Amino acid sequence: MSIIFILIIGVAPGNVEYKGDTLNYLWEEEIIWLLGNAEVKTPEIVASADTIKYEAKEDIVSATGNPILWIGSQKIEGEKMIYDLETGAGIVRNGRTQIRNGWFDGRVIRKVGTNILNIDYGKFTTCNLNPPHYHFWGSQLKVFIDDMVYVKPIVLFVQDIPLFIAPFWWFPIKSGRQSGLLHPKIGQSSDKGRFVENLAYYWVINGWSDATFILDYFETRGPRFNFEGRWVLSPTAYGIFNSSYIAEHAPLEQEKRKRWAVDFSHSQRFANRLSLRTEGKFISDDSVKVDYEEERLVQLDKIMNSYLSISKAWDWGGTNFVLEEKRDLRSGTIQRWLPKSTYSLNSMRSFGGYFSYGGSFTNSSMSEEYEQYSFNKASFSLPFKLFRYLSLAPATSHSYTLKWPEQHEKSHHSEYKVDLSTNIYGSSIFGPEFRHIMSPRLSYSLVDTIYKCSFSVDNNFQLVLGEKKISLARLDLSGSWDFELDRINPIGISLYSTPFRLLDLRSRWTYKPYEADKLKFERLILNSYFTRQDFSLNMSYSWIPREDWSDDQSLRFTLNTKLTKNWKLGFSGMFDFLDGELIDKRFSLHRDLHCWEAVFNFNSYAEEWYYDFKLQLKAIPEIKVGKTLFGIFL
Repeated sequence: MSIIFILIIGVAPGNVEYKGDTLNYLWEEEIIWLLGNAEVKTPEIVASADTIKYEAKEDIVSATGNPILWIGSQKIEGEKMIYDLETGAGIVRNGRTQIRNGWFDGRVIRKVGTNILNIDYGKFTTCNLNPPHYHFWGSQLKVFIDDMVYVKPIVLFVQDIPLFIAPFWWFPIKSGRQSGLLHPKIGQSSDKGRFVENLAYYWVINGWSDATFILDYFETRGPRFNFEGRWVLSPTAYGIFNSSYIAEHAPLEQEKRKRWAVDFSHSQRFANRLSLRTEGKFISDDSVKVDYEEERLVQLDKIMNSYLSISKAWDWGGTNFVLEEKRDLRSGTIQRWLPKSTYSLNSMRSFGGYFSYGGSFTNSSMSEEYEQYSFNKASFSLPFKLFRYLSLAPATSHSYTLKWPEQHEKSHHSEYKVDLSTNIYGSSIFGPEFRHIMSPRLSYSLVDTIYKCSFSVDNNFQLVLGEKKISLARLDLSGSWDFELDRINPIGISLYSTPFRLLDLRSRWTYKPYEADKLKFERLILNSYFTRQDFSLNMSYSWIPREDWSDDQSLRFTLNTKLTKNWKLGFSGMFDFLDGELIDKRFSLHRDLHCWEAVFNFNSYAEEWYYDFKLQLKAIPEIKVGKTLFGIFL
């Protein structure tokens, strides 16, 4: 039978409630012994154990026999513990406590402040097994709850095998973005030799900006330094800044080749619909991206575009001011617009139709040639229904261009145009409802003194099941009339179809009525998608015929599957039918090691290849925006 007393003590921090199967009270010493299912409770803590000694005069609780101490939501276990109710200090021998997703164990755990723990000969891990697969050990740990942990020295053990040691270390344990080291990866490539990449430190500067300092080392080229910065001043003001630098190894008689790349962007919207955007891309040489970027699209990007744009909008229109430079790495040309400004009026109702106006001023240069010109254009359209089913849209536009400075060249263009369009519906009478929607359009125009006539017919084929419409195919035809030759121009034919849920077909032909081979095939693209639980396969087939019979024919594919409970495989590539080779191969193998994971990657393209390997804690993932190395507590 439990005996429960409520004892009010003047020097205690509030009411003290205690209970146990057996209670012994020593009146003179003011000591209470609680035996069996013992518990002492205050508004701040709850202590439970097989045996508790409560010294009322000193406000000290001593617990033995499976003692557990709750301080708010924090639980501390151990073999023996002593806690001072008045100061909040305490000590636990052979204790263990969990803080968010990590566990701390120590020979002695001392609570020396409101949110401060000192741990002697302690361990830390995020593995929930006993014994854990890994742990960090230190002779002295100072834990600032919801802040930082300082350890000296620190040793990383994996299956009780020491793998890493340092004289001291620190890491954050509070939620949110935190500074810390990132996981590196090691590997080898065909041109850089063996390498170590992503030796990086992530620094949270403040609540709205962070920076990453990265060191890569390549056996044949030396160290490469990288910097990445991000900022989010507000939901409408954000940007990035990335840079890299390397002085590549060279023979003694030659100077080191210094190579670098810088790119940045910033976007910001101000009050009164004023916005600013800037972007810059600068490199030391044409091939630095090809040599050091892993993403194939970045490697193939040969246009370096940098600009500053300021835009202002009003209810009636808007304007834009741009300073821009475009470098084409293939041709070596540089084109600049210093500046280019545009202005426009919003389309407005006028005389039953719609009126719009816009213009621009441009100061451009390219290959030592300079040109300035202004352009203005006004348009008016009057769309209306004709005989209820036809849509008729007559329109006119007039533009004026002035070029200088060498000679003032003026030009004026006028266009008069009329569009006629409609929709024609047809459906099956018997069985499932098949619907055909035909949308013909005829356009006739006069541009200055040149007559133009074009036409198009869009055909949509649908299957109607109740209220659900399933698109089966779309067949589009388009062409024009040549008034000089007095004949029809080649007709373009495009087919888009999804005959099955997992297959997408796109093809194009050209019909030339005045040539021997009237129907010419131009392009075929087949996309297929298949996903089932732990398996996915995406394939894309492309066929583009050439005049010299060297057809561009390739098959791209991406395969992801879970081989076993702990093994995952990824494989992608492109097969070139002309050369009969598999190029741009990418292979990845992932092994789940409970609290660890191992990732192996192999990439090759043409004669170049590289592979890398990374072993990381699952609770400490690769850093993303808002994540950190010891982001285990997020």
